[in-house]
This record gives sequence, structure tokens and C-alpha cells, in this order.
Amino acid sequence: MAVNPKVWKWSERLLVASAAALVIGPFIATVWYYRAIAPLPRASIKAVAAQVVFEKLCRVERDGKVFYVARGQMPLYTLASGPPVYVFDDEGKLADWMQDDGEEPTKADKWESLPSRDVSLEEVLQNIKGQDGR
Repeated sequence: MAVNPKVWKWSERLLVASAAALVIGPFIATVWYYRAIAPLPRASIKAVAAQVVFEKLCRVERDGKVFYVARGQMPLYTLASGPPVYVFDDEGKLADWMQDDGEEPTKADKWESLPSRDVSLEEVLQNIKGQDGR
């Protein structure tokens, strides 16, 4: 029984397109993800929380100052090696951030290794100096 060449070519094309999507798809998803989680300079904790889901939020003290460290969620469809980490000062403004704590472990460790206390976003918004979280 002979195989119809048009059917074979269609199947071949579908197989190549599927393989390309499986290889290229995660790279595209990762680039999109990194763009979606990037905060504006000096963004407020309220603005970043509207853009990224915080998995964990902690209060830390460093050099006598209060900071809030927020760890974002990491979707499974990206090639990121770790979640984003955002650091906010006592006024709720962005002080530091890492788009992927797996790629920047020493930078993330300087915040995550400090003694901390878990806090809620509502508690942070009540305690920040600006009082409105903007």
C-alpha cells in the first residue's frame, strides 16, 4: 500500500511544528514572564502587588532600617530557575529586586538570610510611612 505524499508531507509539517513549539515555546514564555514581572523604578508595594502574586511577604531589619521582602510566584511554564524577589523600604517603595533568585543567589541571600517575620500585605500597607502605599 502506497502512502499518499500529500498526507505524509502534512504529517511531517505537523510533527516539525509541534517539536518547534515545544522547544521555542518555553523561551518565548520566559521572555514574556520576565517582562510582566519587571517593576518600575521606585514602584510602590501596592503597584507591584497588583502586577505580581506574592507567595511570601516578610519584614526584615537591615542596618537599623525596616524592609519588606516579597517573593513572587513562579509559573511552571517558564524556564526561570527561581521566583522574583522584591525588596521595599519602610515607605513601601521598591529598594531592590531580582527577577530570578536562582540566577542571582548572592543578591537574594543578602535579604533572605536576615531574620524575618511573615506579614500580610494589609499589615504592610498599614505600617508604611506614606500610609497610602502608592
